[in-house]
Amino acid sequence: MISTCLGQSADMTEGVYTDLKTGINFSTWTNQDGFTTGLVLPPDAAGQNAADYIGLLRCESDTANATGWCGLAHHGDMLADLLLIAWQYQGSVVTSFRWATDYFMPPAYVGQDVSLTQISSWANATGYEVIYQCRNCLSPKTQPAAVAKSANASKTSLPLGYAQGFDSPLNPGCPGNVTFTFHDKGYGQWEASLESTEAALYDQWALLATKVQNDTC
Repeated sequence: MISTCLGQSADMTEGVYTDLKTGINFSTWTNQDGFTTGLVLPPDAAGQNAADYIGLLRCESDTANATGWCGLAHHGDMLADLLLIAWQYQGSVVTSFRWATDYFMPPAYVGQDVSLTQISSWANATGYEVIYQCRNCLSPKTQPAAVAKSANASKTSLPLGYAQGFDSPLNPGCPGNVTFTFHDKGYGQWEASLESTEAALYDQWALLATKVQNDTC
């Protein structure tokens, strides 16, 4: 997510998606470049000022050798925002939290207050997908300036941002030391409506999150 900003308006198509394997119902946003993200919030998320969510990231790969990467900005910006980056590696999906203080390669997020646990994933020559539970990701507390940029679910919409790169990351098997190229496949920001994102079955679906990524290199 190396850019002057993520302020460019993203042309997103809003929709719904039900994952056949888990039965999870997502509100989704998709662009023309093969990026889709989805969101499920707990019941009464607005009243609880929810910081957790169940998410979906699905991204296209242009070739089998250049599988690319994609990312989600939880408050729509690159700076002082919790960034979630995903890419495929050896048939699985790898993720990394990042935090940028300048418009360069964002370093790993050092806070211990957020976590991601995978529910399911797949990866092949055409793309990759990960469904996950993200804890405290809408309101990280540890990193400087995080509280001010907190993107909680207390409103009717949430500013989100995305970025994509054509090239595969360098050192993809080591999430803490991976290097990303410029987001030359696109980037932007949009306002995501939360009107249909709350789900009564959230707690039941969250129990499916059991796969913890091994970040040891």
